[in-house]
Amino acid sequence: MEEAIADVLVRNNLIPWGKSWLIRMGILDLLYNKNRIFSFTKSQKAEFPHDAKSLIRALAVYKEGKTDLDVGESGTLLHFLLFISLATKNGRKFIRHGSLLSRNITYDPSIVYLSPEELGKLDGGTSQLQSASYLFYSRFGLGRKIENPPEMLQLTYDAVDHYKDQMAIGRPWELKRDETLLRQAVAIFEMLKQGKTSFKPKHSEDFCLARALGLITTEEGKKLFPSEANHETNRFLEMERVIADVENSRQIKSIDHRPIYSGTVMQIIQGRKISVKYPAKVGKSWPQFWKFVDFITKNRVG
Repeated sequence: MEEAIADVLVRNNLIPWGKSWLIRMGILDLLYNKNRIFSFTKSQKAEFPHDAKSLIRALAVYKEGKTDLDVGESGTLLHFLLFISLATKNGRKFIRHGSLLSRNITYDPSIVYLSPEELGKLDGGTSQLQSASYLFYSRFGLGRKIENPPEMLQLTYDAVDHYKDQMAIGRPWELKRDETLLRQAVAIFEMLKQGKTSFKPKHSEDFCLARALGLITTEEGKKLFPSEANHETNRFLEMERVIADVENSRQIKSIDHRPIYSGTVMQIIQGRKISVKYPAKVGKSWPQFWKFVDFITKNRVG
């Protein structure tokens, strides 16, 4: 029986550990005063996404009691640590880099008293503050779930359940591969091999690739994933720029990791020369992306 492409991609270490899951595990370690995050990452040979490296660095500094925390370009990490800082009134300051400097971030201390529904209206509609609140208050049995949560908020609920279940049986938490990138990688492979894919965008992190593959329009994206306007870039605008660059055989100049790898996929599918000004930026979520590109270009003829 032919091995499933998803299994092949994982076996060849082309899909990273999930940074979203890892950040949630790291924050829970911080809240429960555990150190699993440090021992686990030291034991792994696979390259971690940039956001995961920012997590390890920030948590180490946090545990040392220092005031200034470098969160890199991770909006998730900033929102989570900011909420904890405001809730515990510990006066931490945050050092931001790159695209995170232009993100809309709410620093108002009163957010720690807001409901999940109210938090979901802040900072461009991201669910990160809702997740931050649930992570913090779940320690005390006070975290409240909402019905039909967005994908990343559901991931937070699952993370807390997993963490507590593992603690209850005296076992450490477990890590997961990035399921979003795995689904996307399979879709890319299908497009190259078959010219079609069954891939459908499930949440905001799918928008850029879905747009690049012609599976969604900008207007549809705005209705389904409004928070995409407040990520590393306004991705609705950024993807149109990237698409125009690709279609006019221009270099992709985006600094945003998801438009970069999505535009690169367009270049490959259309048989164009790969031309990207900031190739290292994809490491924010997918450090193995260029190895993945080598793999799919060598295996595109079925």
